[in-house]
Amino acid sequence: MIIAGSLCAMVQAALAQPGETLRTLTPEQAQEDLRILASLLHEAHPDPYRYTVKGELDRMVVDIHDNLLLPVTVADLRRSVMPIFHAIGDAGCQLEHPTVDPAAPVLPVEVAVLEGGVHVVDETKGFRSLPRGSRILSMNGEDMDAVLERISTHIVTDGRNETLRDAMAGPIFPGLYYNYVDPAPTFSILCSDIDKVQEEVRFMGLTQDEASRFEKPTGVDLAPWTSTVHPGQDALWLSLATLDMEELERSDLDPSRYLKALWKEMRRKGISNLVIDVRNTGGKELAMAEMIYSFIAMEPFRVVQDMSVRSLEPPVHYEHATPLPEYYDTVGSLFMPNGSGSNNVRPDDHRLEYIPPVKRTFTGKVHVVCNGGTRGAAAAFVMLAKRTRRARIVGEELGANAHSFTGGRSLDVQLPHSKLRFSIPLIRYVPEGLSTAPPDRGEMPHYTVVQRPEDLAKGRDTVKAALLELFNELQ
Repeated sequence: MIIAGSLCAMVQAALAQPGETLRTLTPEQAQEDLRILASLLHEAHPDPYRYTVKGELDRMVVDIHDNLLLPVTVADLRRSVMPIFHAIGDAGCQLEHPTVDPAAPVLPVEVAVLEGGVHVVDETKGFRSLPRGSRILSMNGEDMDAVLERISTHIVTDGRNETLRDAMAGPIFPGLYYNYVDPAPTFSILCSDIDKVQEEVRFMGLTQDEASRFEKPTGVDLAPWTSTVHPGQDALWLSLATLDMEELERSDLDPSRYLKALWKEMRRKGISNLVIDVRNTGGKELAMAEMIYSFIAMEPFRVVQDMSVRSLEPPVHYEHATPLPEYYDTVGSLFMPNGSGSNNVRPDDHRLEYIPPVKRTFTGKVHVVCNGGTRGAAAAFVMLAKRTRRARIVGEELGANAHSFTGGRSLDVQLPHSKLRFSIPLIRYVPEGLSTAPPDRGEMPHYTVVQRPEDLAKGRDTVKAALLELFNELQ
């Protein structure tokens, strides 16, 4: 399973020292960290009261404060403040996960959360003692549904978006299990294969050093963008693993030049069906969504209809954040107060202008494939493609909220006593067009198709197979 770097970065471990979560804080230290955290979220987050009004959020903070009367560990403080992040409901704003000690043995199994269950993708050792696609029913005696529920309390999503939760939990499940469920060195796993045959398997965990010995050599790094022609279906499948400009630059990939060359080749071969796959893809800069859409657009377009920020000045306790002088030097000239505690982008801002299609735009049929891991610029691209009716959307609910989402620059904070870290996105985007999705959910596809465990067992991509079969039927 290939997981885009932007998704992994969002959920990677962050605390600097192994064992840091066991360090004890005095009540005064824990309370001060709580006050700093709450103050920064109130001042800097562009939309902190979408799902919880200010008074309720304030009462939540007071209740947590009043319960911090005894010494607590960093892990205890983390659990105490998590409800604040869930109340705000922004996946881009959550506490980073603690590291796993490199010498600690962890689960040597790659999993995916599919159809509400945890399924085996592969084993680090490659022994295949757990059949691929099998559903894990229990681990070390605890029901797997209960394990997933415990882990989910440490993952913040946009509103009630469970597809994003599942996409985030799968790639880093071993670390989440170690930190929040059981740091046991051995594992007893009861699983059920695709034929419903149950088997219990016991094995030892692997440390990072041990796991690296079993890694298969990859030769060169995988390209972040790849394309495959399917002549029998008259289709080209374009996979965009990331829309992060820095990642693309590190790979020496020029997005515009890449697409121009690809479109030229498609015209030469007479390909009329294009699939753009942005599963588990993110990216902070909406300019990437604009650039990609311009190559399939049939008329002028814009990605967002409004942008807003909460603060035009550095917030109180700014000293605990990584400085953003270039952001705060310019934000006051780009946004103006709206009278309700926020600031909207000026109506003549160039980011609200309509953009023309490229001269040699693709005029054939377009399908876009997405899932819960599709966020940021990738989600903005999908929403635009659906709302302009330029493409048919296939897959799962997007990971980003359908009505507004955060992104752009972020304030990276480290609390002084606990050293807990979190990032606060500073810009709220309202995508162009209207959505029929509920207020706390992501944009829905035209056709819902999810990866099936039985296909996972065969190494088959359910979504890709279904779409190519559709093209066959239309031939």
